[in-house]
Amino acid sequence: MVGVRTVRLRGVALFSAALALGGCDSITGSPDNSSIAPLADVAANGSGAGNGPVRADRCDGTLDERTVENVEVVQGSTCVLAGTRVEGNVLVRSGATLEALGAHIEGNIQAEDAAAVVVSEGTRVGGDVQVKRRAITLIVDTHIDGNLQVEEWGASLDVSNVTVGGDLQVKKAEAAHVDDATVRGNLQLEENRGSLHVSVSAVSGNLQVVKNRGGVSLLDNQVEQSLQCSENQPAPVGSGNRAGELEGQCTGLG
Repeated sequence: MVGVRTVRLRGVALFSAALALGGCDSITGSPDNSSIAPLADVAANGSGAGNGPVRADRCDGTLDERTVENVEVVQGSTCVLAGTRVEGNVLVRSGATLEALGAHIEGNIQAEDAAAVVVSEGTRVGGDVQVKRRAITLIVDTHIDGNLQVEEWGASLDVSNVTVGGDLQVKKAEAAHVDDATVRGNLQLEENRGSLHVSVSAVSGNLQVVKNRGGVSLLDNQVEQSLQCSENQPAPVGSGNRAGELEGQCTGLG
């Protein structure tokens, strides 16, 4: 699909720049637990496999196919989870970049004032993905059991071939591009100032588009309940949308 290819190309460009800036290639372990080898040593010599979960308090490089408890992406750094299983949560600090490639994260991904959050290649998130302020958020070929939330000025979202078990919400943020998404709850776009685009997506609840200022395009979506649009400037455009009800500014977008 053209949309998927476009998003993947954006991801390649984003991470080429991010990794160039990061300049880090190690993982540091928990300093207060002498029974666990530092992850920097594990990454360097490949030891520690089969010894159970390794606690990863801080990540500023690449962590490959192993099981860890929680991950904190160090402020201003880049962390790559390549096939990693995280039994808890991933926290992305200010100015930091996370790349999850084929990872399995049982808890949440939480980012505030991060530089970028990229989740792709069949990654599964058992909880929520929550991004606040600033971050470029790119999610491709991913299953999220909980909610996907991108909020507040500076944050943006690019989504393709994604399943969200709860709600997908973009509020008071910048641009959002949602293509080929399955949303089991509601899809809500509210008070955003950049351009918004939703296409070829299935929403089990409502698709709500309210008070956006950068233009909205809605194409070939299927909404089981209502497609509700109000107070957007300019009014949304599009066609081929099917819904239980088409309301407000979206009345003519079927």
